[in-house]
Amino acid sequence: MAPFFTLFCNRQATKEQTENVRTLEKYYSVFIDSEIDPVTIKNKYATSKHKFFGRDLGEWLMYDYESVDCIPPACVLTFDVDGKVSRKDWVTAFEFIKTIFSDEPDQELIDKMYTTVPKAPIAEKISVAPAKDVVKQNNEYMFSHWMDTVKDICICQIDKPFTDRPYTCVIEKFSEVDFVPMFTAFYICSSWGVTPQDSIFLVHLWNHLDMKSRFGVIDIEKRLKDRIKACEDGAPEPRVYRDNIEGVKALL
Repeated sequence: MAPFFTLFCNRQATKEQTENVRTLEKYYSVFIDSEIDPVTIKNKYATSKHKFFGRDLGEWLMYDYESVDCIPPACVLTFDVDGKVSRKDWVTAFEFIKTIFSDEPDQELIDKMYTTVPKAPIAEKISVAPAKDVVKQNNEYMFSHWMDTVKDICICQIDKPFTDRPYTCVIEKFSEVDFVPMFTAFYICSSWGVTPQDSIFLVHLWNHLDMKSRFGVIDIEKRLKDRIKACEDGAPEPRVYRDNIEGVKALL
Protein backbone atom coordinates (compact mmCIF):
# COMPACT_ATOMS: atom_id res chain seq x y z
CA MET A 1 0.00 0.00 0.00
CA ALA A 2 1.45 3.33 -1.07
CA PRO A 3 1.80 6.23 1.39
CA PHE A 4 -0.83 8.89 1.01
CA PHE A 5 -1.85 12.38 2.14
CA THR A 6 -5.06 13.13 4.01
CA LEU A 7 -6.33 16.69 4.33
CA PHE A 8 -8.57 17.79 7.18
CA CYS A 9 -11.61 19.89 6.30
CA ASN A 10 -14.79 20.95 8.05
CA ARG A 11 -17.95 19.59 6.46
CA GLN A 12 -18.44 23.14 5.23
CA ALA A 13 -14.87 23.71 4.15
CA THR A 14 -13.26 27.05 4.93
CA LYS A 15 -11.54 29.04 2.22
CA GLU A 16 -8.13 28.06 3.62
CA GLN A 17 -9.04 24.37 3.71
CA THR A 18 -10.31 24.50 0.14
CA GLU A 19 -7.07 26.13 -1.00
CA ASN A 20 -5.07 23.46 0.85
CA VAL A 21 -6.90 20.75 -1.07
CA ARG A 22 -6.51 22.48 -4.42
CA THR A 23 -2.79 23.01 -3.82
CA LEU A 24 -1.93 19.47 -2.72
CA GLU A 25 -4.09 17.90 -5.44
CA LYS A 26 -1.76 19.45 -8.01
CA TYR A 27 0.86 16.94 -6.87
CA TYR A 28 -0.92 13.92 -5.35
CA SER A 29 -4.30 12.23 -5.15
CA VAL A 30 -5.52 12.86 -1.64
CA PHE A 31 -8.02 11.77 1.00
CA ILE A 32 -10.38 14.27 2.61
CA ASP A 33 -11.25 13.76 6.28
CA SER A 34 -13.87 15.92 8.02
CA GLU A 35 -13.55 14.17 11.38
CA ILE A 36 -11.33 16.89 12.80
CA ASP A 37 -11.93 16.58 16.53
CA PRO A 38 -8.48 16.19 18.18
CA VAL A 39 -9.58 13.19 20.25
CA THR A 40 -10.89 11.42 17.15
CA ILE A 41 -7.69 12.21 15.25
CA LYS A 42 -5.53 10.89 18.08
CA ASN A 43 -7.51 7.66 18.30
CA LYS A 44 -7.38 7.19 14.55
CA TYR A 45 -3.68 7.86 13.99
CA ALA A 46 -2.04 6.83 17.27
CA THR A 47 -0.87 3.47 15.92
CA SER A 48 -0.05 4.60 12.39
CA LYS A 49 3.26 5.70 10.93
CA HIS A 50 2.59 9.35 10.29
CA LYS A 51 3.51 13.01 10.47
CA PHE A 52 1.05 15.89 10.70
CA PHE A 53 1.57 19.26 9.05
CA GLY A 54 -0.02 22.49 10.22
CA ARG A 55 0.55 26.20 10.47
CA ASP A 56 1.33 28.03 13.70
CA LEU A 57 1.66 31.82 13.48
CA GLY A 58 1.99 31.47 9.72
CA GLU A 59 4.84 28.96 9.86
CA TRP A 60 4.53 25.33 8.77
CA LEU A 61 5.33 22.72 11.40
CA MET A 62 5.69 18.93 11.28
CA TYR A 63 4.64 16.96 14.35
CA ASP A 64 3.16 13.72 15.74
CA TYR A 65 -0.41 12.99 16.80
CA GLU A 66 0.20 14.06 20.42
CA SER A 67 0.24 17.73 19.33
CA VAL A 68 -2.94 17.90 17.23
CA ASP A 69 -4.90 19.54 20.05
CA CYS A 70 -2.30 22.33 20.22
CA ILE A 71 -1.74 22.80 16.48
CA PRO A 72 -4.78 22.04 14.26
CA PRO A 73 -3.45 19.89 11.41
CA ALA A 74 -3.91 20.85 7.79
CA CYS A 75 -2.91 17.40 6.57
CA VAL A 76 -1.19 14.15 7.50
CA LEU A 77 1.14 11.85 5.58
CA THR A 78 0.84 8.17 6.49
CA PHE A 79 2.89 5.11 5.59
CA ASP A 80 2.30 1.41 6.19
CA VAL A 81 3.14 0.58 9.79
CA ASP A 82 5.64 -2.04 8.63
CA GLY A 83 7.24 0.23 6.03
CA LYS A 84 10.63 1.82 6.47
CA VAL A 85 10.66 5.62 6.67
CA SER A 86 13.89 7.41 7.50
CA ARG A 87 14.33 10.76 9.18
CA LYS A 88 15.60 12.01 5.83
CA ASP A 89 12.31 10.96 4.21
CA TRP A 90 10.32 12.96 6.75
CA VAL A 91 12.54 15.99 6.22
CA THR A 92 11.93 15.69 2.48
CA ALA A 93 8.17 15.57 3.09
CA PHE A 94 8.35 18.63 5.33
CA GLU A 95 10.36 20.58 2.76
CA PHE A 96 7.84 19.53 0.11
CA ILE A 97 4.90 20.85 2.12
CA LYS A 98 6.63 24.15 2.78
CA THR A 99 7.59 24.70 -0.82
CA ILE A 100 4.25 23.86 -2.48
CA PHE A 101 2.48 26.34 -0.19
CA SER A 102 5.06 29.04 -0.87
CA ASP A 103 4.84 31.76 -3.50
CA GLU A 104 7.56 30.09 -5.59
CA PRO A 105 7.50 26.26 -5.32
CA ASP A 106 10.92 24.67 -5.77
CA GLN A 107 10.66 22.04 -8.52
CA GLU A 108 13.84 20.34 -7.33
CA LEU A 109 12.29 19.73 -3.91
CA ILE A 110 9.08 18.52 -5.55
CA ASP A 111 10.97 16.04 -7.73
CA LYS A 112 12.85 14.83 -4.65
CA MET A 113 9.49 14.21 -2.95
CA TYR A 114 8.30 12.18 -5.94
CA THR A 115 11.30 9.93 -5.39
CA THR A 116 10.39 9.48 -1.72
CA VAL A 117 6.63 9.19 -2.32
CA PRO A 118 5.93 8.24 -5.96
CA LYS A 119 2.75 9.51 -7.50
CA ALA A 120 0.23 6.67 -7.59
CA PRO A 121 -2.36 6.86 -10.36
CA ILE A 122 -5.86 6.55 -8.89
CA ALA A 123 -8.80 6.47 -11.23
CA GLU A 124 -11.21 8.12 -8.80
CA LYS A 125 -10.80 10.78 -6.18
CA ILE A 126 -11.22 9.27 -2.72
CA SER A 127 -12.53 11.07 0.34
CA VAL A 128 -13.10 10.02 3.92
CA ALA A 129 -16.07 11.94 5.28
CA PRO A 130 -17.39 14.46 2.76
CA ALA A 131 -16.02 17.97 2.73
CA LYS A 132 -18.49 20.10 0.84
CA ASP A 133 -17.29 22.85 -1.49
CA VAL A 134 -13.97 21.04 -1.90
CA VAL A 135 -14.80 18.36 -4.43
CA LYS A 136 -17.76 17.49 -6.62
CA GLN A 137 -19.93 14.95 -4.92
CA ASN A 138 -20.93 12.92 -7.98
CA ASN A 139 -17.51 11.78 -9.20
CA GLU A 140 -15.71 10.48 -6.12
CA TYR A 141 -15.95 7.94 -3.34
CA MET A 142 -16.74 9.41 0.08
CA PHE A 143 -16.99 7.74 3.48
CA SER A 144 -18.66 8.95 6.66
CA HIS A 145 -20.07 7.27 9.74
CA TRP A 146 -22.12 7.85 12.88
CA MET A 147 -21.92 5.97 16.18
CA ASP A 148 -24.38 5.33 18.99
CA THR A 149 -22.29 4.19 21.95
CA VAL A 150 -25.37 3.37 24.04
CA LYS A 151 -26.81 0.96 21.45
CA ASP A 152 -23.27 0.00 20.39
CA ILE A 153 -23.98 0.48 16.70
CA CYS A 154 -22.23 2.29 13.89
CA ILE A 155 -23.87 3.46 10.66
CA CYS A 156 -21.42 3.66 7.76
CA GLN A 157 -22.12 5.49 4.52
CA ILE A 158 -20.23 5.37 1.23
CA ASP A 159 -21.10 7.62 -1.67
CA LYS A 160 -20.07 6.04 -4.96
CA PRO A 161 -19.21 8.00 -8.12
CA PHE A 162 -22.06 8.63 -10.53
CA THR A 163 -24.77 7.16 -8.29
CA ASP A 164 -27.75 9.09 -6.97
CA ARG A 165 -28.03 7.27 -3.63
CA PRO A 166 -25.37 6.28 -1.09
CA TYR A 167 -24.68 2.79 0.26
CA THR A 168 -25.22 2.63 4.02
CA CYS A 169 -24.81 -0.30 6.40
CA VAL A 170 -25.55 -0.81 10.09
CA ILE A 171 -22.89 -2.49 12.22
CA GLU A 172 -24.13 -3.93 15.52
CA LYS A 173 -21.88 -4.74 18.50
CA PHE A 174 -19.44 -2.24 17.07
CA SER A 175 -17.21 -2.26 20.16
CA GLU A 176 -16.52 -5.93 19.41
CA VAL A 177 -16.35 -6.10 15.61
CA ASP A 178 -15.11 -2.59 14.68
CA PHE A 179 -15.57 -1.58 11.02
CA VAL A 180 -14.81 -5.11 9.75
CA PRO A 181 -18.38 -6.04 8.64
CA MET A 182 -18.58 -2.98 6.41
CA PHE A 183 -15.88 -4.28 4.08
CA THR A 184 -18.12 -7.11 2.85
CA ALA A 185 -21.60 -5.70 3.54
CA PHE A 186 -22.03 -3.59 0.42
CA TYR A 187 -21.46 -6.55 -1.92
CA ILE A 188 -25.00 -7.67 -1.08
CA CYS A 189 -26.06 -4.91 -3.50
CA SER A 190 -25.87 -6.01 -7.14
CA SER A 191 -24.52 -2.58 -8.10
CA TRP A 192 -21.55 -2.77 -5.71
CA GLY A 193 -18.48 -4.56 -7.02
CA VAL A 194 -19.29 -4.12 -10.70
CA THR A 195 -16.16 -1.99 -11.08
CA PRO A 196 -12.70 -2.79 -9.61
CA GLN A 197 -12.66 0.72 -8.17
CA ASP A 198 -15.19 -0.35 -5.52
CA SER A 199 -12.73 -2.84 -4.06
CA ILE A 200 -9.78 -0.48 -4.54
CA PHE A 201 -11.59 2.14 -2.49
CA LEU A 202 -12.28 -0.35 0.30
CA VAL A 203 -8.58 -1.28 0.43
CA HIS A 204 -7.67 2.40 0.75
CA LEU A 205 -10.33 2.84 3.42
CA TRP A 206 -9.06 -0.22 5.34
CA ASN A 207 -5.62 1.36 5.54
CA HIS A 208 -6.93 4.84 6.27
CA LEU A 209 -8.90 3.54 9.26
CA ASP A 210 -5.74 1.73 10.43
CA MET A 211 -7.50 -1.64 10.27
CA LYS A 212 -4.29 -3.27 9.11
CA SER A 213 -2.55 -2.88 12.47
CA ARG A 214 -5.45 -4.63 14.21
CA PHE A 215 -6.73 -7.12 11.64
CA GLY A 216 -3.90 -7.55 9.15
CA VAL A 217 -3.83 -7.01 5.38
CA ILE A 218 -7.29 -7.10 3.86
CA ASP A 219 -8.17 -9.91 1.45
CA ILE A 220 -11.63 -8.92 0.26
CA GLU A 221 -12.23 -12.07 -1.79
CA LYS A 222 -11.47 -14.33 1.17
CA ARG A 223 -13.54 -12.21 3.54
CA LEU A 224 -16.48 -12.36 1.11
CA LYS A 225 -16.26 -16.15 0.88
CA ASP A 226 -16.11 -16.42 4.67
CA ARG A 227 -19.06 -14.05 5.06
CA ILE A 228 -21.18 -15.93 2.51
CA LYS A 229 -20.40 -19.22 4.28
CA ALA A 230 -21.37 -17.68 7.63
CA CYS A 231 -24.71 -16.49 6.23
CA GLU A 232 -25.36 -19.93 4.75
CA ASP A 233 -24.75 -21.35 8.24
CA GLY A 234 -27.34 -19.05 9.76
CA ALA A 235 -25.56 -15.76 10.46
CA PRO A 236 -27.72 -12.67 9.74
CA GLU A 237 -27.26 -10.97 6.38
CA PRO A 238 -25.78 -7.46 6.32
CA ARG A 239 -28.19 -4.60 6.89
CA VAL A 240 -27.56 -2.37 3.88
CA TYR A 241 -29.73 0.53 2.73
CA ARG A 242 -29.63 2.84 -0.30
CA ASP A 243 -30.14 5.90 1.88
CA ASN A 244 -28.02 8.34 3.82
CA ILE A 245 -27.12 8.12 7.50
CA GLU A 246 -29.97 10.38 8.61
CA GLY A 247 -32.47 8.30 6.69
CA VAL A 248 -31.19 5.06 8.21
CA LYS A 249 -31.17 6.55 11.72
CA ALA A 250 -34.87 7.29 11.30
CA LEU A 251 -35.49 3.60 10.64
CA LEU A 252 -33.78 2.39 13.81
